[in-house]
Amino acid sequence: GVDLDLDGLEIYDDGSESETVTGSTTVAADSYVVICVNDDVFTNGGADCDYEGSFNLANAADELYLAYDGTVFDSVLWDTAADWTVDAGASMSLDPDLLDADLNDEADAWCSSTSSYGDGDLGTPQGANDTCEVSYSYVYSDIEAIWAADCSGCHTGGGTSGNLDLDAGYSSVVDTPSDDLASMDLIEPGDTATSYIWHKVSGTHSKVGGAGSTMPLGGSLSSANLAILETWIDEGAPESNDSYTYSFYDDVMPIITANCTDYGCHSFTGGANGGYLEADAYGEMVDVASSDVPSMDRIEPGDSANSYLFQKISGTFAKVGGLGAQMPLGYTALSSDDLDLIQTWIDEGAPEN
Repeated sequence: GVDLDLDGLEIYDDGSESETVTGSTTVAADSYVVICVNDDVFTNGGADCDYEGSFNLANAADELYLAYDGTVFDSVLWDTAADWTVDAGASMSLDPDLLDADLNDEADAWCSSTSSYGDGDLGTPQGANDTCEVSYSYVYSDIEAIWAADCSGCHTGGGTSGNLDLDAGYSSVVDTPSDDLASMDLIEPGDTATSYIWHKVSGTHSKVGGAGSTMPLGGSLSSANLAILETWIDEGAPESNDSYTYSFYDDVMPIITANCTDYGCHSFTGGANGGYLEADAYGEMVDVASSDVPSMDRIEPGDSANSYLFQKISGTFAKVGGLGAQMPLGYTALSSDDLDLIQTWIDEGAPEN
């Protein structure tokens, strides 16, 4: 990241509230600033402020636009009458996994803060937001019920027609290329348009270059089950409603970048042990066989003991038949905190979050 000076930042709503940051107020790379209407820590509840302005936000319903030189680059509109939650004494917290100008428009991306600060209010001034507990409409167990009811014999209960075994678990269909159309995954989280199973069951597979008949063969999914499947995919194809200790993108990737790709060893196609494409690091590691020990995946979700990458960075690779030296090669080994973080992430299922 880079430092950013907020001088000239425009903050306003649809009413009469507006504020333009004047003077240098710098957000350091990978850090935060707090803009307050009162910067006195003795009277504002104990918040340490970086900039004092006069902009006020309403609780029940309001809008917030961020712009520079007249161009809006982000906005959010909330209304407690439309499923937004605003609790007294708690700030509205955007889930740190949803720091996106589009994703942050949805009420489900926000929740009330749970961390206490200052005089006892809830919020995280000067720090990362609290993670929101996510509750999805449907999870993979709901989809498995559809597989069992509508795909039995051909793709479940021992059937593997077309090399598709729907009893093989979540990772066998999510982010896994289709045999019929290798350029399209069976299920692409968040996108039915590029999910081949969706096209097969909705009868649109031929329009995307697919083959064969609509599934299930000789029948069709009910409109209710189609709606469940569509909603599940569009919500990101969640495996469960479990909350996770660490995020792949926020917690694991920074460790990988600092220790594996910035050194140039695993940041390009054809690099050491096949290399990694940093933009698709998750797909390069999770459920992908190791070059050194092909019987062991680089990352085996839920099982750090059978994850070769974890064995390499923790120095136990020789005990599982591995080769070479502990990683990162020629540099300081990962700290115990970083190792614990990666181990926890793997053992909680290596979520792509």
